[in-house]
Amino acid sequence: MVMNLYGQSAPIMAKLFATTLTVKAQEWFTNLPRGSIESYDQLVQKFNFHFASKKKQKRSATHLFNIRQREDETLKNFMGRFNNETLEVQELRIDMLVSILIHGLRKGPFTSALARDPPNDVEQLMALAQKYIDEEEMNAMKDSERRERDHAHRRPQENREGSISKQKPDKRKEPKYIPKYHNYTPLAMSREKTLMMVENADVLKWPRHTRYTLSKKFSDKYCRFHRERGHNIEECFQLKDEIERLVRQGYFRDRVPPNCKISGEGRTSRSRSRDRDRNPDPSKTDRAPIGGRAKCRRLM
Repeated sequence: MVMNLYGQSAPIMAKLFATTLTVKAQEWFTNLPRGSIESYDQLVQKFNFHFASKKKQKRSATHLFNIRQREDETLKNFMGRFNNETLEVQELRIDMLVSILIHGLRKGPFTSALARDPPNDVEQLMALAQKYIDEEEMNAMKDSERRERDHAHRRPQENREGSISKQKPDKRKEPKYIPKYHNYTPLAMSREKTLMMVENADVLKWPRHTRYTLSKKFSDKYCRFHRERGHNIEECFQLKDEIERLVRQGYFRDRVPPNCKISGEGRTSRSRSRDRDRNPDPSKTDRAPIGGRAKCRRLM
């Protein structure tokens, strides 16, 4: 029911005005001191003064010059954002609106069309904008379809190349380690215990890390000498060479079995050692040691 308020008295107007208030405004009205309002005009004046800061201010046309189309923003999104801002500007002429729009748009066909043939009213401007929005969305859809076709065309080729690469061996495979000695002195203890005896002394030549591979990452074997996965300490050929080097320098003498001879002793030169290893005397081959001792059993 709509009541005709024209011609009503001021007290009735004031009472009806109070019924239209909600939340904060109703709270303000309730807290007014008794007898502080003498007329309806005074009530309206106090209300406007109290809530003046809550009123949304209209923006000027210069504010619209700050609206710029972002690099990744579509024309549709920009026009929606621009239209929302223009609603807060009063009495905006069409020529001013077109100039501001050209200033905020990125370079493109819509900008060129506005500069070449400016629209005469807002309806014509919106129709022109919709035309270029539809064109932009159609081009984006075609670009997306072309990218999907290119991706589908490259996928079989990538699969073929991947299968070929799986069949080919890894050319960067780590080179096989070549032992430094022909003969090794057996010790009456494991390589791990041998390493523990000298690892804190300044006599070991620690090796560099080998090339990292996925097989090493997931291996359950660990070498304390290399400090990495891939093999255990009893399989380490570099540690075997390092122990032999220390044995020939006089270390671990008490760990050599009594019926075994330290390799490399009693040889005058390295060249003679190599010659004997390459051309052993047939008469001495597989001969038992002097004194009737049994042949030295390999312990390492």
